[in-house]
Amino acid sequence: LTNVRALGALTYVGDMLAFTDNLALTALSGLESLTNIGGALSIGLNRNLRSIEGIYNLTSVCCSFFFVSNPLLSFLGGLDALATSERWLSLRSNDALADLDGLGGLTARGDSLSIYSHERLTSLNGLAPLDTIRGTLEINWNPALTDLSALSTVTSIGGDLYIDNNDALQDLDDLEAIATVGRDLVVSNHTALMSMQGLRSLSSVGRSMRIEDNYRLADLAGLANLTTLPGDLVLANNEALASLESLSRLSSIGGTLFIDDCDALPSLHGLDALTEVGGDVALRRSYGLSDVNPLAMLTTIGDHLAIAYNGSLTNL
Repeated sequence: LTNVRALGALTYVGDMLAFTDNLALTALSGLESLTNIGGALSIGLNRNLRSIEGIYNLTSVCCSFFFVSNPLLSFLGGLDALATSERWLSLRSNDALADLDGLGGLTARGDSLSIYSHERLTSLNGLAPLDTIRGTLEINWNPALTDLSALSTVTSIGGDLYIDNNDALQDLDDLEAIATVGRDLVVSNHTALMSMQGLRSLSSVGRSMRIEDNYRLADLAGLANLTTLPGDLVLANNEALASLESLSRLSSIGGTLFIDDCDALPSLHGLDALTEVGGDVALRRSYGLSDVNPLAMLTTIGDHLAIAYNGSLTNL
């Protein structure tokens, strides 16, 4: 397939429209009459696709919207008229994209938003402002990404919030409006992240919180409003983490408390208000940890207690 000009009279597709693995397709010219798709729009594995401007009259995609592995696509121009995508908006492995210009009209987004694995993406600019994501927000594996300001108006995420493997990201300041995460909060695998202060409005996480493999993160500032956590609290392999003081209001953990391989952490000060852990308590391989006395208020551990390989800990 080299072109789609034969579809020039097409105005509506009742179910999915997919262009997949068309090695010679460079543009979508010929779809200028298309205005509505009743199912999903999927454009993927088109190695020479450079332009989608042929769909510039498209106003509505009823279901999900997938743009996956189109390595030469550097601009989303052509989607300017698109106002509605009801379920999942997913952009993955479009390595020439530097921003999301072209999505500014997409004000009625559905359940979830996924921005995954873009080598050159430096910002999310181009997204229209939104205040609620009903499902999951994933910002993963974007090594050049430094700017999340397009998400600065988001106040609520109904599902999970995953921020993972964005090597250039130094802070989460642009997420300062987020007050609730309905399921898991995961911040992991960052080499430059130094601050989570941008999460200072966060007052509720519906399930677990995992802060892992953030090599320059020294504290958990930004999490001071959390009082309960229904699921697990996992703090693992954060080499610079030296303080838990921002967790001083946390009184109960429904699942497991797991602190592992946080060598710069000298004390559990910050967990002084913790009275109940519904699952395991595991304190492991944090060689600088010498003080667990802040757990003195802990009255209930629902499952195992394991304290191991903390070289500086001499007594309980």
